[in-house]
Amino acid sequence: MTNLNRHKTIPTPIRYLINTGLLIALIVVGHIITEGGLFQIGRAQQRIIVEIGIFIILAVSLNLVTGYLGQLPLGHAGFMAVGAYTAGIFWTSGFMPDGASMVVGLILAGIVAAIFGIIIGIPALRLRGDYLAIITLGFGEIIRILITNLSGITGGAQGLQGIPRHSNFILVYICVIIACTLIHMLMKSRHGRAILSIRENEIAAESCGIKTTYYKVMAFTVSAFLAGVAGALFAGNLGILEPASFGFMQSIDILMIVVLGGMGSMAGAVISAAILTSLPLFMQGLNQYRLVIFALMLIVVMIFKPSGLLGTYDFSLSRSLERLINRDYKVKNFVRKLAIPLKRLVIPNAPGRNFLKFTGILYAVVSLSIIAGSIIGMFNIGPLLGVLPSRYPGAWQFFFILNIITGAYGLIVGTLGMLFRKDVGKAKLLRVLAILSIWLLAFKYLVILDGAGLLVVLIALPIELVLPILFKTGAEKNQSAHITSISEAPGKDGGNHGE
Repeated sequence: MTNLNRHKTIPTPIRYLINTGLLIALIVVGHIITEGGLFQIGRAQQRIIVEIGIFIILAVSLNLVTGYLGQLPLGHAGFMAVGAYTAGIFWTSGFMPDGASMVVGLILAGIVAAIFGIIIGIPALRLRGDYLAIITLGFGEIIRILITNLSGITGGAQGLQGIPRHSNFILVYICVIIACTLIHMLMKSRHGRAILSIRENEIAAESCGIKTTYYKVMAFTVSAFLAGVAGALFAGNLGILEPASFGFMQSIDILMIVVLGGMGSMAGAVISAAILTSLPLFMQGLNQYRLVIFALMLIVVMIFKPSGLLGTYDFSLSRSLERLINRDYKVKNFVRKLAIPLKRLVIPNAPGRNFLKFTGILYAVVSLSIIAGSIIGMFNIGPLLGVLPSRYPGAWQFFFILNIITGAYGLIVGTLGMLFRKDVGKAKLLRVLAILSIWLLAFKYLVILDGAGLLVVLIALPIELVLPILFKTGAEKNQSAHITSISEAPGKDGGNHGE
C-alpha cells in the first residue's frame, strides 16, 4: 500500500530536459513564424514580437526589485538608456566583426548599466518607500539630460543613428530565456530567500544576521544589468536612439507591466508584457487613447484583483506534470461544482428564484450579446463606417473596445448576482458594483459623445442604463429583506451568540 500511495515525482535531469526541449521548440516555431516565410507577417508585426521579448526582460528585471525585494524604483528607464547608448556607441565604432561585436556589445551594455546600478544603489537603497522612488526618478532624469547634452558622444537631441540592427527573434528570446533562468535560479537559492525575507520584514531579517544593504544592492545590480541588456536589444531593434525614448513615462510603462501581471510573479510579468506591448498593434488608429485604456485596465485589475493577474504565482511545467501524473486535478469535483449553479439556472423549479436572480440573468445575457456584437463590429468596421456617424477616424473602434470592457464588467456583475442571490449579506456589495457600472456607462458615452454624435448617445445610453438600475433595485430589495428579517427575529441572533 505504501508504494501505491507514494507521491510520484519527476527526476531533476528529466525536468531540465523537458524545459530545454520546450524552449527550443518555442524558439524554432517563433523563428519559422517571424522569419521563415511560412506566415505573412509584416515588418510592424515582426518589430512588435521582438519588442515583446525586450519588455519581458525589462519587466522581469524590475520585478526582481519591486516584486521580490519589495522596493519601488522609478528609474528603470535610466539603466535601459545606459545599456542602449553603450551598445549603440560600441556597435557604430566598428571595432569588431558583426558576430563578435553583437555579443560583446550586449555584455558591455549590461556591465556598464550594472556599474551605474551599484553607484546609485549604495546610497539610494538606504532609503525606503517614496524617498527611494524620488531619488531613482531623479537618476533617470539625470541620465536623460546627460544624453541630450553630450551631443558629441550620444548624438544629442537628434539621436544616435546608424546603429546596426542586430536584434532578431532568436537573439532576443535567447536573452529572455537567460534572464528568466538567471532570476529563477537566484530566487531559488539562499540569496533569493534572503531577498524575500527583506521584502517580508526588513527589521526581522537584519536581526537574523542577513546583510540587508548587501542583498538590496545585489538585487539592484542584477536588475540594472538585465535592463542594460534589454536597452542594447532595443537599440539593435530600432537602429536609432533618441533621449525622449527613455523618459519618465518609459519607467512608468515598465512598472505598469509589473503591477498588472502581479508583483512577485515572473509568469505574470511575461504575460502582462506580451499583452501591453502588443496592444498598440490591435489598436491602430487609437494610439491617442492608449493611456486611457491602460488606466482603465489597471483600475479594473486593482478593483477585482489587487495583487495583479497572477499575484505571486509562478508557473512550473514540472509541477503541473507531476500533478497530472498523480491525478491531483479534481476533474469530477470541478465538473460537479460547475454543474450546480448551471442546474439552478436551467431548471425552472430551482429554489431561490427572485427579482435579483432575474435581473442578474438579464444583465449577464445582454452584456454577453453586447460583447459579441462589438467583436463582430470591430471585424466589420469598414462597411459600418459608411452607415455610422463619426467625426474623427477611430471613434467607433474605440467605442467597440469600451463596449467590450463594460460588457465584460456587466457579465461579471450579473453572474455574481445569480451566484449571491441567496446570500443577502452580499447585497451591499452587489449594490456598489451596480452603481460603479452606472458610472462606467456614463464615462463610456461621455468619451464617445464627440465622435458618435448626440443622437446616438441619447438613444443608446438610456437603454443600457436600464440594466444596472434594475440590478441595483434587486440588490436593494435583497438588502431590505435581510434587514427586515433581522428586525423581526431579534432573539434568534441572541440565542446563537449565547450558544
